[in-house]
Amino acid sequence: MYLLYGYQALQNSYKHTPLSPEVAKLKLPIFVDVDGMKVLVIGGGDEGYKKARRFLEAGAEVTVVSKKFLPDLIELARRSERLRLVEGDASDRLLLERAIEGCDIVISALGDAREIDSIIIDIARKHRKLYILAGDALRTQCGMGIGGVSGDIRFAVYTDGRSSLVAMEARDRIARFLDSQRDLHIMLKLLSSMKRILRSIGVPSDMRIEIHREVFRDNIFRSLASSGDEEGAWNRICEIVQSRSGIDLRRAVEIYGRV
Repeated sequence: MYLLYGYQALQNSYKHTPLSPEVAKLKLPIFVDVDGMKVLVIGGGDEGYKKARRFLEAGAEVTVVSKKFLPDLIELARRSERLRLVEGDASDRLLLERAIEGCDIVISALGDAREIDSIIIDIARKHRKLYILAGDALRTQCGMGIGGVSGDIRFAVYTDGRSSLVAMEARDRIARFLDSQRDLHIMLKLLSSMKRILRSIGVPSDMRIEIHREVFRDNIFRSLASSGDEEGAWNRICEIVQSRSGIDLRRAVEIYGRV
């Protein structure tokens, strides 16, 4: 699961160069493992159902607070022990206070409920919780992008709430483009294997980084990957590693395996 986390400290990192309002509100893209985290969803309608299902699929423990619940949400709770439905009024500040205090992430799925969203923001900040406002992209702390996958490459498209439909179209176009870039997938596979093996045999991190950069920039390696010659590209990696560190990567593969 990924969240785009609002980076409030960005302004402080550029003390001598004032940022424009647009840049100052930049959200930093971070992929977050939410497995086991406690997620609170305020609102049991269609948006609440989508958010609850998405976090459940990522392994989170989800609680949904609402006066009423979508039938699909009730069915989802029946099938999942990690989803709890709590009947309650989102305008009850005491209820929100208790619920938010016990969660890691709070999500408002109420739509245009600015007053309640303001209360959620206030309580979440008080207790240092991450908050997502599904109906208010300008005030939300975290934004959930539209995720895409191409092989082992994962990415997300985020439009600051301007249009989820355009974001989905962009996701699909990016995925199709990446699917066509065979060399990227070959390079990713081989470089990942190289890094894993070097780490397994105890090569220091600074040397691993230098070798990684050297291989990535090597024109012969890139040419072989572009032509689809995976075995040739791997042999080129072995040559560079041998020359750079004296390590016989082929021998290491016999012990640790390539992938």
